[in-house]
Amino acid sequence: MQALPLDVLARPQSIALLRGFRPELPAAAADLDALAAELGDLPLALHLAGSTLRRYAHALSPAQYLARLRAPDALLAQLKVEGRSPTGHEQDVARTFAASLARLDAANPADALARQLLARAAHFAPGEPIPRALLAASVVREEPDAALQVEDALTRLVEDALTRLIELGLLEDEASGALRMHRLLAAFARSALADTTAQAAAEQAILDAAWRVNNAGYPLAMQPLLAHLRHTTDSALARADERAAALSNEQGFHLKAAGDLVSAQPYYEHALAINQQVLGERHPDTAASLNNLGMLLKAQGDLAEARAYLEQALDIWRCWVSVTRIRR
Repeated sequence: MQALPLDVLARPQSIALLRGFRPELPAAAADLDALAAELGDLPLALHLAGSTLRRYAHALSPAQYLARLRAPDALLAQLKVEGRSPTGHEQDVARTFAASLARLDAANPADALARQLLARAAHFAPGEPIPRALLAASVVREEPDAALQVEDALTRLVEDALTRLIELGLLEDEASGALRMHRLLAAFARSALADTTAQAAAEQAILDAAWRVNNAGYPLAMQPLLAHLRHTTDSALARADERAAALSNEQGFHLKAAGDLVSAQPYYEHALAINQQVLGERHPDTAASLNNLGMLLKAQGDLAEARAYLEQALDIWRCWVSVTRIRR
């Protein structure tokens, strides 16, 4: 028996499917297009959304339903309809995903690693291609002193785990080698997998990769990482910790290198504010943030403001150099 994956629909087909439940809605309705985008054009999700819209036709507009879907942690809860479909399956997206997840045996090393990879993939930008090496880096940190045979074994185990996820339909394998996770699956994985280390691991993998690209000085090389860097940075900023500041700094650095000075400024400002709050006004990382912001303002032509930031940075660095000499 050959398994045939159920692909997502083209956007016009998604809108047509939704209008099949509510024919009175105009074909060009922006709300239907936005709803299809939020559901990632997944047929089952669209079917459940359409069923809900039809059931509550006099009380729930597409715009109201979309707002509910976008509420924190509400996506999967909204995608459930009581009873069974004409084909006899439970009309619950989470049940569909759980059936695949249940086939991963925690006692099997490859399956156990597959669960970790799935949990981390859920914290990357939803629906965007994830570079294979980037996802692998979220579970395998580079250890320079590790024996080669151990590294090779880990690499093979990661590939075995990814193959399992692809076979179960939990990840999509693209021709480029990148991997894609459906946004509904990502929402399910975040709630179903009790992996408290997943978000930090995903953020660290992106932070390390972004630092390497920025340090190399080739902004175009950031393209495969860009959606994930922005997503994880914007998500982390609400937390206001050191890693959030580091992510914000890398995002700002890239935007400045790419010539988008206006967009870079808020990220540099966020990094500075967090470092001042978490590390203190006189910390070297705070000085680095002051320097970055000062150089950005200089590039924008605001020389007076730039000088103020650069002088603050220089003062902190001079102080730290003096302290280091005294300690020696």
